[in-house]
Amino acid sequence: MQFSEHSSEAPLDGAIETIEDIPGEGDEQIVSYWIQQLDLSRKVNENWLRSASNTVEKYSGTGSERRSNQHNILWSNTETLRPALYNSTPKPDVRRRFRDKDPVGKQVSEMLERALSYTIDAYDFDTVIGKAVLDYVLPGRPMVRVRYKPTYKITPEKKKFLDPNDHMVSSGEFDESGMPLSEFQYPEGAQLDKERDLHFIMEPERKLLTYEEATCENVEWDRFLHDPCRSWDDVDWIAFEHHLTRDELVRNFKDGPAGDKVETMDLNMESSAQLSEKQRETDIFKKIVVYEIWSKPDKKIYFIAESYKDSPLKVESDNLNLKHFYPVPPPIYAVDNTTNLVPTCEYTLYKDQADELDRVTARINKLIQGLRLVGVYDGTIPEMDKLKNSAENELVAAENVNRLNDIGGLKNAVFFWPIEQTSAVLINLYNQRKQLKDLIYEITGISDIMRGTTDPRETKGAQAIKANWGGQRIQRRQKAVERYVRDIIRLKGEIIAEKFSAQTLKLMTGRDVTPEMEKIMRSDALREFRIDVETDSTIAATQQEEQKEVVTFLKGFSDFVAGLGPAVESGYITAKASKAMAMAAARRFKFGREVEDALNEMDAEGADEKQNQDGGRPSAEDQKAQADMQNSQMEMQMKQQVQQADMQAKQQEAQLKAQVQQQEMQMKQQAQQQEMEMKQAQMQMDGDIKREAAQEATRLASMEMEAKLDLMEREMEGKLDIEREKASASVSIARYTAESKPQPTNGKS
Repeated sequence: MQFSEHSSEAPLDGAIETIEDIPGEGDEQIVSYWIQQLDLSRKVNENWLRSASNTVEKYSGTGSERRSNQHNILWSNTETLRPALYNSTPKPDVRRRFRDKDPVGKQVSEMLERALSYTIDAYDFDTVIGKAVLDYVLPGRPMVRVRYKPTYKITPEKKKFLDPNDHMVSSGEFDESGMPLSEFQYPEGAQLDKERDLHFIMEPERKLLTYEEATCENVEWDRFLHDPCRSWDDVDWIAFEHHLTRDELVRNFKDGPAGDKVETMDLNMESSAQLSEKQRETDIFKKIVVYEIWSKPDKKIYFIAESYKDSPLKVESDNLNLKHFYPVPPPIYAVDNTTNLVPTCEYTLYKDQADELDRVTARINKLIQGLRLVGVYDGTIPEMDKLKNSAENELVAAENVNRLNDIGGLKNAVFFWPIEQTSAVLINLYNQRKQLKDLIYEITGISDIMRGTTDPRETKGAQAIKANWGGQRIQRRQKAVERYVRDIIRLKGEIIAEKFSAQTLKLMTGRDVTPEMEKIMRSDALREFRIDVETDSTIAATQQEEQKEVVTFLKGFSDFVAGLGPAVESGYITAKASKAMAMAAARRFKFGREVEDALNEMDAEGADEKQNQDGGRPSAEDQKAQADMQNSQMEMQMKQQVQQADMQAKQQEAQLKAQVQQQEMQMKQQAQQQEMEMKQAQMQMDGDIKREAAQEATRLASMEMEAKLDLMEREMEGKLDIEREKASASVSIARYTAESKPQPTNGKS
C-alpha cells in the first residue's frame, strides 16, 4: 500500500509521525490506519453532525426541542428555496468543444447525448436531485454517488460436440496404393459420448454481459466521511458508511481476506457508541457498520469493519477509471468556507432569531387563549336572559321600561371584562413577529416578491427591482446547483464512454459505434479535447425565451441568405463556402445540430459544379429568374418592413395602454388606500367619542349614585336623630311623672 506525502504525514491527532508508527503489521496495520483516519474525520465533523441533526429535526417538526406553539420558519424558507434552486429536469448538451467541422466528434457527441438522455429518463433522476437540494439547504452539503451497474447472464457448463472432419490429420503412413492415411486428433480433455459416438469438450460456465446502466443515488449526509483538508483537490480519501445484515455481509465479503469469519463476526451496530439514536435503526435484524473507503493515492477501494481488526473485508482495484477517481462530484456548500471542508447549516446563521420568533408566537397563542369576550349583567332585569337566547333580528318585550330608562338603557346594564391592555400587547407582539420575519428574510436573502407577497402601493418597477436584488443573492446558489448537476451528468457520461459496450450503446441510441468513435470515447485525452458535456438550466426557462431564440436565428439566417444569394449566383462566392458559413453560425445555437444536418443534405458541390460548367456566366433565363427572385426578395423585404412597422406601432400602442392602465390602477389603489385610511381614522374617532361618552355616562351615573347614597345616609341619620330625641323625651316625661306623683304616708290617707 503506497501513500502520498500528504496522507502518510497526516497528524492523526498528533499521535504518530509515519504510517510505520501505527501498531500491527500487514493487513492489521492497514485496518488500524483507516480506523484512526475515520475517528479523526468524525471528530472534525462532530459539531456539524450535531447541528445538522438538530436542523433536520427542526425542519420536520420532530425532536426534543419541538415546542407546542412554534412558527416553523425553517420549513417555510426551505420550501421556498427548493423550487427556486431546482424545478426542471436538465437536458444533456454534448457538443464538439470548439464548434468546428468534426464529423466523428459530431457522431460521438450525438451518441453520448442520446445515451445520457436515456439514462436520466430510465429512473427517477428528479427525486435524487430533489433530495440533494434538500441536503444542500438543511445540513449544508449534498452528496450524490454515481454507480455503474452491469447486468450479466450466466450460461451453465455444457457439452460442445466436435466435428470429426475438423480434427482429421495425416498419420504419416500410407496404404498399399500409396495414399496417405489419416487419423482423428482431438484436443486434450476431449471425451467420447458413447450414445452419439462423438467426442466433446466441456465449455465452462460463462458470464455474458447483457445490459449496462449508469445511475446515481443519494448518500445520506451522516454516512459520508472524507480526509480533513482545506480544499477538495487535496482530499486523499472518502468513505461511505454501509449498514449490512449478516446475509449481506456473507454475500459480499465471504470471498475476501476475512473468509468464513464473516459468518461469525460481531454485528456491532447496536452497541457502537459512535452512532446516534437516528443511526440505530429499528430493524428486526442486527447489522454491522462497514466503511467503503476510496483511497486516491493507491487507487484502491478498502472495505473496513471496525469490529474486525485482523484485515480489511475486501480490497478492490479501481474499476471505473474516472478522471478524478471519486464516484462523487466535488460537493457544494450552503455556507462557503476557505479554511476547511466542514459544512455549516444555514439555519445556524439565524437560529437565535428563529428561537425568538417561536417565543413570540408562543406568547401570542397564550394571550389569545385568555382573550375572551366575558362580562356581567344586571340580574334585576328579567329581559337579559331572554335576550341571550333570542334569535337573530328578534325583539323582546320589556316588562319594566321605567327600570331600563332609569339605568340609561341596556348598554349600562352590561359590564365587560377589560381587554384593552391585552389587545395592545397583542398588537405589539404581532409587530415584533413581523420584524423578526423580515430580519430572517434579510439574512437568508428571500425577498418578499419571491415569496409571492407584494404591496399594492408599489409600482411594477419597484417590484422588479426587488425581485432583481433578491435574484442576485439566489442566483449564486442556483449556479452552484446547476454546476453540481452538470458534474453528476459528466460522471455518468465518463462511465458511459469508458465502460459501455458498443452493443449497449446501439440499443440505447440506435447508432452504430465505429472504430473511430470508440477510439475517441475510450481515450480520456481525445474525449476531453474534442467533446464538451454540459446541461441546460435546471431552472425552468420560459417558452417565450425559447421562441425568441428561434426567431432570432431564423431572422438572421433569412437575412444571410438574402444578402449572400446574389453573390453565390454571380459566382463571387461558392455555394460550398456559403454553406460552411451558415453551418458555423448554426452550431452556436442549441438546435444547431438539426440545422447542420439539414444543411448537410443540400448538394452544394453539385451547385458549384453546375456553376463552373456555365463558366460563371448566367444564361438569359437565369438572369430573368435572378431578376424575378430579386424583385420577389425586395417585395418580401418591403412587406416585412411594413409588417415590422405595424408590429412596432401595435407594441407601442400596447405599451401606452399598459402604462395608462397601470397609472389608473395605481391611482385607484392610492384612492382606495386613502379612503381606507380615512375610514380607519373615522372609525377610530367614532370609537374614541363613544368610549369617552361611555366613560362620561359611567362617571355621571357614579356621581348620581353617590349623591343618592349620600342623601339616603343623611335621611337615615335625621330619622335616627328624631328617634333619639323622642326616646330622650319619653324618658324625661316618665321621670318627671314619677317624681311628681304623691308618696303614701304610714297607711293613713
